[in-house]
Amino acid sequence: MNIVVERVVVDVVSAEGEPCITRSLVKDFCLSVGYTVLVVLLVWFGLLSAQRGFWRRLVSEVV
Repeated sequence: MNIVVERVVVDVVSAEGEPCITRSLVKDFCLSVGYTVLVVLLVWFGLLSAQRGFWRRLVSEVV
């Protein structure tokens, strides 16, 4: 998401940017949604999962 935001800021600030970046933003948004749906489906069907105790270890390291 940072790449999209940086691209928008550069295009808005610079005079050399594309006059219409809507197509680029829509493409980036669709790709992001597509990858998110793919990961959710992989988790849903059990093809992708975190290691046992991953979240407990992560939380204990942060706290």
